[in-house]
Amino acid sequence: MKEVYEAAKQYIIENYGNLTSAGDIYLDKEKDTWNVKILTKTRKGIFVLGELKLDAKGSVIDRSEERRVGRECRS
Repeated sequence: MKEVYEAAKQYIIENYGNLTSAGDIYLDKEKDTWNVKILTKTRKGIFVLGELKLDAKGSVIDRSEERRVGRECRS
């Protein structure tokens, strides 16, 4: 689990920038994926920007973006 979480953190920094971070990680047993929330912290609070889905090796297999990163970080 730690290796998957570290891979998620690295992916988030490389693809979303240093104003974002990895949130909680949990295993979706049905789909056999590790899911990690993408978070950002602004003056208005902490927002969930989306979620990464990773396989057991830490490779990103899907990502969902619930909010535009730029808009939240400027708030």
